[in-house]
Amino acid sequence: MSEPTTLEELVQVFHDEFSLSSDVSETADPSGPCVFIPWGTDSRSQRYAEENAERIRDTGRYGVLWVGQHPTTQQWGIAVGLGKPKMPPLPCTFIGLGASKGVYEGTLKVILRLKDLDRLLPGDVLYCPTTDPRWANAFERAGAVVTQTGSLLCHAAIVCREYRLPCVVNTKPRLSVALDGLRVRVDGKAGTMEVFAP
Repeated sequence: MSEPTTLEELVQVFHDEFSLSSDVSETADPSGPCVFIPWGTDSRSQRYAEENAERIRDTGRYGVLWVGQHPTTQQWGIAVGLGKPKMPPLPCTFIGLGASKGVYEGTLKVILRLKDLDRLLPGDVLYCPTTDPRWANAFERAGAVVTQTGSLLCHAAIVCREYRLPCVVNTKPRLSVALDGLRVRVDGKAGTMEVFAP
């Protein structure tokens, strides 16, 4: 099977190969247009999105950019690009809601699935879609936590205040996995995360 060379061809691949409905989105990912495979807005949709993202990753043929909620529709889904994720212009700043005060600088780890949590080393900055009690070990290792969704009363915010870790939630725009491993500075009072150039 030939590799898709356009996003429109990628939409057709997901329909034919995975029986998944998708569409080209201009706004889902900060690095540029991508294919977005939507589900719904509930927790069951989040699980389906995570499971299907793993199926797509396992082929080794398609670049899953992230699994999370679309910034406009709030539907859980998968953003996929052609080839490897593109690096946004650096340095850049991501803005969210400051949920636990403090300033911390460290190495960013973009972790989209709970099963990949072992990639988080002591002192790393964790970025993930959201957290729940299953992510408890992350707070013992992370120097700061940044989440894609959330509020002042979400799980990540409450636990970070207990651990006195800087925390930013509901961060926009959504981070690309291409940023994984870069140095960042999190300001939990201002609600910002600055990403430095390599």
